[in-house]
Amino acid sequence: MPFSATAVTADVATAEGCVALISAAAAGGADIFLSSARTGSNETIADAPDQKCDTYWHFFVMAAVRLSRGLPPQMEAKGAGDILMNALICAVWPFWQEPLYNTAKAAHLMFGKCPVFAVDQTVPLQSARALTGRIGFSRGRGMLKSV
Repeated sequence: MPFSATAVTADVATAEGCVALISAAAAGGADIFLSSARTGSNETIADAPDQKCDTYWHFFVMAAVRLSRGLPPQMEAKGAGDILMNALICAVWPFWQEPLYNTAKAAHLMFGKCPVFAVDQTVPLQSARALTGRIGFSRGRGMLKSV
């Protein structure tokens, strides 16, 4: 089977951008979802306006949540897929100069460890990896499983 990829421009920090990406992926069905956004802030909590905190939350956490709702059904329909949540080291060992980034990536990491990817919600899932939650799906098992 030949490999193909499609480039899509979408602002995944917004609900509309996530819908655009999910819709674009639907043409061929998603195979892999790698959530690994990165941008730094280099400011203190005292200096960061509320809007910046909100932006980081939507960019790192809500993008992963929204795409994790929309892409797994495409993977299930194809019979296989992988979801990887990559939080980098600062999720567990924070950089002093980036408290907003550290906090958002810690939430992103925890989301990747939650059992939200189960197709059969009766099967709990846990990621065993410290910095990356990897969930794989295989037809016939009726669930996404932690690998």
